[in-house]
Amino acid sequence: MTHDPLEHATRLLRDAVDDTGEVDRIPPDRDDTVARIAEALRDRRRRDRIRRRWIGVGMAAGVLALVGTSVALVVRQVPSPVTVQQADHDRGRIREASDKVTVLHDGQTSAPAAGARLADGTELRTPLGAEAHLDFDSGTQLTIAGGTRVRLVEQTHHKRFALEAGSVFAKVAKLSADERFVVTTSDAEIEVRGTAFRVTLATPDPSCENGTPTRLDVTEGTVVVRHAAHEVRVAAGEHWPACANAPVAGDAPRAPAKESKPLRPVAVNTISTGNAGAPTSAVGPAAMAPTALMAAKATVADAPNVSPERASHLAEQNDLFDTGMQKKRAGDLSGALATFERLIAAYPEGPLGENASVERMRVLGSLEQNSHPVRAAAAARDYLARYPSGFAREEARKLSVEQP
Repeated sequence: MTHDPLEHATRLLRDAVDDTGEVDRIPPDRDDTVARIAEALRDRRRRDRIRRRWIGVGMAAGVLALVGTSVALVVRQVPSPVTVQQADHDRGRIREASDKVTVLHDGQTSAPAAGARLADGTELRTPLGAEAHLDFDSGTQLTIAGGTRVRLVEQTHHKRFALEAGSVFAKVAKLSADERFVVTTSDAEIEVRGTAFRVTLATPDPSCENGTPTRLDVTEGTVVVRHAAHEVRVAAGEHWPACANAPVAGDAPRAPAKESKPLRPVAVNTISTGNAGAPTSAVGPAAMAPTALMAAKATVADAPNVSPERASHLAEQNDLFDTGMQKKRAGDLSGALATFERLIAAYPEGPLGENASVERMRVLGSLEQNSHPVRAAAAARDYLARYPSGFAREEARKLSVEQP
């Protein structure tokens, strides 16, 4: 049985009407029935108001909850001061640049300012005869030669640079396991695995590796090349593609004006492309030598006041080092050793002295791998004595410790 007063009163009234059939013959409890109906109607309206009030309260609570959630999401998305600092961490910072260098970002062109941080997507353009030097907090350094266009695609954690023209020297600090250092050319991607290397864009050979213009020469460690859906690992002393001749080096950037010490070859990575209006200079097999060899050649070209005697000395050092590297690659380790020792004896303070010392140490290690390694250990100790902060110091320390 229902307990709704309105339905109960309605039923009583309906029964009364059915019993009488006429209004004037409705029983005496009619007034009581009408009063019950009125009270029931008031009770129904009161309950409806309460229900609507609670519905409104519920909706308001829902809106507040939604707003609170949104605010929490926004708060979480707003970077804290630490995050903002991390966003700027290890972005390229201009150490030194010619006033002729152009900085382009978001369609805006500006002159370089010493100490300025460069955002991702920034493009640097250096006219011939100009240079720019970038430093990163990690210790990586980038020297951008004249006639170069390079875009800083990504910098904060991974490093990615798009080289469109010209030449770039990179001295890459040690990478952590999850870091990457990548240079892209028009048709290839070259990734560092802790190494020293040079990339050159040369005249394509249709019969070699699908006609790629990219040439890679590795002097230290391992480099990964990705080209035409294939990945190749290139080790020290090798070049890619294997079907190509030795890479042809372009004009190398000069050493920074504030640095008095010569560039150290295998501690520097080189990416070089040809320039319109600035033909790439062919140096023949000498291009296989490490980067400081290129720096030595650049010194002669960029300094018109260098004496002919000094220039001939540089040329002789280049030739000696190149000869030693060729003999080493050909398997003539004894001939390579004699050539490197001749270079060290004749030019102990020359720009290729350190690199020749490293190669001598490595050749001795290979020659004496299965015999008495006394000379290799002695060469390692000699290297550490002459170059205590040299790029191959860890290799030399290991060799000097392992070998009595």
